[in-house]
Amino acid sequence: MTEYSSELEKIKSDLSKLKIFLILLTVFTFIFFFGFYMEYTHWVEQNLGSIQLLLIFGILHYSGIAIFIWFIWTKYPVENKKKKSDTIMIIFLGIIGLWLWMPNEKELKKLAK
Repeated sequence: MTEYSSELEKIKSDLSKLKIFLILLTVFTFIFFFGFYMEYTHWVEQNLGSIQLLLIFGILHYSGIAIFIWFIWTKYPVENKKKKSDTIMIIFLGIIGLWLWMPNEKELKKLAK
């Protein structure tokens, strides 16, 4: 039983790290879209800079999604049906899907049973 509880504590630790990463990714997304909207009026003048920022945002966003999907499929102890639905939700909803997936204390207690 202690082995399972130590595994659950490791999962909680990993989830707290993922939550910090998700907060940073969300802040970066809001800053990016606000800045992109503000610069949209000067699109012709700064076309190259906007494309580079868009590329950086895309790489960061999709690598974040890949990290979460990797965690779900390798470390998160749920059945495959739940893993598939979580993966689809994250892929199609992006940041919102990541926040919807993030388990709360009630869900973590269900994992402990």
